[in-house]
Amino acid sequence: MMNEIKEDLNSLKSEATEYARLRYDLLQLKSIDLASNTGARLMAAFFLALVCLGILIFAGFGLAFYLGSVFDNYSVGFFIVTGIILVLTIIGVIFNEALVIKPFRRLLLKWIIKKKK
Repeated sequence: MMNEIKEDLNSLKSEATEYARLRYDLLQLKSIDLASNTGARLMAAFFLALVCLGILIFAGFGLAFYLGSVFDNYSVGFFIVTGIILVLTIIGVIFNEALVIKPFRRLLLKWIIKKKK
């Protein structure tokens, strides 16, 4: 009777140890999955931002040269484009919370919650 209890306890101990190890491994794999997905999304967002920046630079130069030809003075065209960019930057800084941080936070939370399901 005592030997059976010892065997049952040893069996229970080994199963609990195995369960804990498997849970740890699962947690590790989920963490690696989350980190790799987050890294890939960040790299994609960085690449997209870089492409958008290039487009904005070329569009800015194009608009500056166009306005320069309209006003027969390229300096005026570049100053107008600089003013437009300055106004957009000020608007972006003022409304940074509403335009950038909150939507990004919502997107990130949606993605994390969807990942847990």
